[in-house]
Amino acid sequence: VYEAGYQHFGLVVSKCNGKALVIPMTSNTNTYEQAYDEIHNPHGKKRLIRIGQIPGLHRPSVLFLNDAKYINTARIISVKAHIASESELFKNIMRRMLECIFYPM
Repeated sequence: VYEAGYQHFGLVVSKCNGKALVIPMTSNTNTYEQAYDEIHNPHGKKRLIRIGQIPGLHRPSVLFLNDAKYINTARIISVKAHIASESELFKNIMRRMLECIFYPM
């Protein structure tokens, strides 16, 4: 089983009692190409979601939905970018994360 190690980027989707629910991310081009997308890659991996190039990041990125986990907030080193929780992108990420965790295909 592979898991991102060392320091890496991630999207914080929730914080509670000193813990943060984080979805790891990468800007690896091959991983980005494998990600499911309703229009551009309908046969892609549903555990991967493309988020594009968020202002503050240098390249288009993809999230590993199946690797979401809680970490201690003290492990968060810095914030590079932000996705508004009321945005359609964030709502789609949350929906897809819940589908991945509770209704895996």
